[in-house]
Amino acid sequence: MSALTIDPANSDHLMFATGATLYATSNLSAADGATVQGSGPYWDVEAQGIEECAILGLISPTEGAHLLSATGDVGGFKHDDFAVSPPMMMTNPISGTGTGLDWAGQNPKLMVRTGNTRPFGATSADGGSSWSPFGTAVRSSLKAAISAEGGVIYLSNAQYSLDHGATFVATATSGTGSLPPEGVSAVYADKVRPKVFYAFQAATGNFYSTYKADGTEDGHTWTLMNQAGPLPASSAGVVLPVYSMAGDIWLTQASALYHSTDFGATWMRVNVGGTAGLLTAVITIAAGAPQARDAYPTLFVYGTYSGVQGIFRSTDKGATWSRVSDDAHNYGGPDNPQTFVADPRVFGRIYMGTNGRGIVYGDMAR
Repeated sequence: MSALTIDPANSDHLMFATGATLYATSNLSAADGATVQGSGPYWDVEAQGIEECAILGLISPTEGAHLLSATGDVGGFKHDDFAVSPPMMMTNPISGTGTGLDWAGQNPKLMVRTGNTRPFGATSADGGSSWSPFGTAVRSSLKAAISAEGGVIYLSNAQYSLDHGATFVATATSGTGSLPPEGVSAVYADKVRPKVFYAFQAATGNFYSTYKADGTEDGHTWTLMNQAGPLPASSAGVVLPVYSMAGDIWLTQASALYHSTDFGATWMRVNVGGTAGLLTAVITIAAGAPQARDAYPTLFVYGTYSGVQGIFRSTDKGATWSRVSDDAHNYGGPDNPQTFVADPRVFGRIYMGTNGRGIVYGDMAR
C-alpha cells in the first residue's frame, strides 16, 4: 500500500493505492457491524483513466498484433486494439511482473517471455494469444531472446534451450565457444539468420556472436567477432539487430552510435561528423518500417541532438536526423532501452514504455 485517504465530504468513501491499481469502497461503515468474512465493505477498482503501468519490455513483430508488452505488477499484454485496454493479461503463467519478451524474426508467431512467477518463463506459438510455461524453472526476472527460426531460446543469465523451454543448459564460461562469466549484456537474436545471437561486454568493448561464416551455427557456440580491435569501453550498450537484414546491427554507447553490417566483425561510428555528429547522449535506438518499399528501415533514437533532448528519426541510415517529439511530449524518455521500439509495418510509428505512465506511441501527422 502506497497511499490511503478518506473523502472529506463522505466518510464512507475510502481509497487506497498499490503498485498495481487504486481500490475504493463507498460503504466503509459496513465494517463496523461485520462479523463474518465477506459481510464488510464492498471494494472496487477505481483506476479507470489513471495510468500506472511501468513498462519493462515491448516488441512489435512483423505479423499479428502490432504490439506486446511486459509490465510491472500486471505481467504483460497483447495489444490488439490501441483504443481500449486489453481484456486479459498474459496467462499460463500469470506473472506478477513481466521482464523479458521476444519474437522469432522469420516465424513471428513464435514468442518467448520471462517474469517473476514460476517457472519464470513461457513460449507462444500463436503470436501471444496463448502461452505454454517452461518445462523447468529458470532464474526469476530474466531477459529473453529467441532465434530467427524459433529453435533456440537464450536467457540473460546465459542459459539456452533447444527444446522450446522444456530444458535449459548453461553456456560455457571458459574455453572455445564460451561467453565471459560476467559483464555481458542481455543476449539479442538476429531476426533473419537462424541460430545467430549477439552479446556485448561493455567493460571491454568485446562483441560476441554465435555466427559462423560457413552457415553451421548451432545457436550456442560463441565467437569474439571484433578481433581486429574492441569497441570503446562503456557503461552502456544497446544492441539492435535490424529486423529485415541478417548481420545488420546497431549499438549505442552513451554519446556514440555504431553500425555493423557483418555480424559485428567491424563497426563504423555514425555520429562522428557532419550533421550526424550533433547527435549525442544516445540512450536507445529502434528500427521500423521504411519510408519507401525496399528502402532501409527507418531509425529512431531517444537522445540529444544539437543540445535538444527528444525522439529523433532518420531515413538515411543515420546520416541526418529530425525531431519527431516536442518539449511537451518527451514523456521523460523510455523506462529502459528495451521499451523503445518502432513498428516494422507502419512507417513513422514509434512505441515507448514509461515508468508509471504506461505506453505512449506516435504516428506521422496526417
